[in-house]
Amino acid sequence: MPLPRRLTGLLAPAVLIVLPACGGNGPLFPVRDDPPVFPPPARVTAHPAEKVPFADTRQPIAPGGTVLRHPQFPEPDRVPDHPVTVMVEGVKGNFDNPIPPAPPAPPPVEPDPPLVAAVRDFLAGKPDAADRLKPLPPANQDALLQLLPPVIRVAQMDLTRPDAEETAVLARQFETAAAVLARRAGLTVRKAVLCLNVKGYGKFLPVRDRNDLRRGEMYPLYVEVGNVPCEPTTRSDGADGFQTLIEVSMQVTDDLGKVIEIIDPRTGQPGPKSTSLKTEFSHSPVRDYYVVAQMQAPARPGAYTVTIELRDPKSGTVVSRPVPFRVQ
Repeated sequence: MPLPRRLTGLLAPAVLIVLPACGGNGPLFPVRDDPPVFPPPARVTAHPAEKVPFADTRQPIAPGGTVLRHPQFPEPDRVPDHPVTVMVEGVKGNFDNPIPPAPPAPPPVEPDPPLVAAVRDFLAGKPDAADRLKPLPPANQDALLQLLPPVIRVAQMDLTRPDAEETAVLARQFETAAAVLARRAGLTVRKAVLCLNVKGYGKFLPVRDRNDLRRGEMYPLYVEVGNVPCEPTTRSDGADGFQTLIEVSMQVTDDLGKVIEIIDPRTGQPGPKSTSLKTEFSHSPVRDYYVVAQMQAPARPGAYTVTIELRDPKSGTVVSRPVPFRVQ
C-alpha cells in the first residue's frame, strides 16, 4: 500500500542520516582500534605488614620481585611476608610505603670514673670497694681512703642528733685525712706580724702602727707556719715521739733594696742576715707551729722591709714573707 505523500516527505531526512554515504572517504564516524594510553608505570615498595591493594597474587612473589597491580585485579587474600616491588598500571596516586629505618644504635656506655665506682661500692658495703681506686696514683689512693669512709658515714647519719662519741671519731678521721694532704702541700707561712710581745701560739700583742717604730728598739716578729716538717723520732732517753725541725732566716732592707746589718743570734755579731735552727720534740705530731725572730729597728729613720725565710732541711723547701715597716 503506498505511503501517503505527506508521510514520505517526513521520513526522507531520517533515512539519509542513518544510511552511510556510498563511495567517498569511509564511514561518517570511524572506529579506532588503538589501545588506550595509560600513565607510565611506577615502582613502589610494599611493606610486609601492609596489604597490597589490587595485587595479582596468582603469580609467585619472590623477595625483591615484581608483581602487577591493576584495577581489574581483586584485593589479595594474603600479605607478602617480605618486601616486594609492585608495578602500577593505570592507577594514579602515591603507593610508596617504604620500610621504616632501623632505630639508631644506643651510644656506648662509658665506665664510671674510679671515684664514682668506689663511692657506689662503699655505699653498698662491698668489702673490695677500695680496689676501685687502684687506677689512681698511690698518693691519691691514700688520701681518698682517709676521706671516703668518714664522708660516707656522714651521709648516713643524722647530724641534727649526733652521737657524741661517733662524731668525735669522725672528726679525728677528717683530721688524719687533712694531715695526709698537708704533708703533700709543703711548708707555708700563714702569718707574719711585728709585735711588742709574744706569749705562745696565737698569743701575741702586735705593734699599734708598724709605720711608727722606734729607732734601735727590739721587736719580736711572730710567724705562724703551716705544714711544718714533723717526723717520727726516738729521743735519747728512749721516748718515741715526733721532731719538728725548721731553719729560720731574717733580713732587713731599706726602700732602695740595700741590705741593713742585723745581729745574728748564733754568733752575736752583726751581719747581712740572722739565721737560727728551731727544733722541738713532741709526743704527738704537730700541725700548727710558730716561730719568733727578734728584730732590732735600724738606727736611721726611713722605710724598711724585714723578710722572714723558712727552710725545710730535709726537703729543701724554702718559703718567705716580707713585712714592710717604717722607723721614725
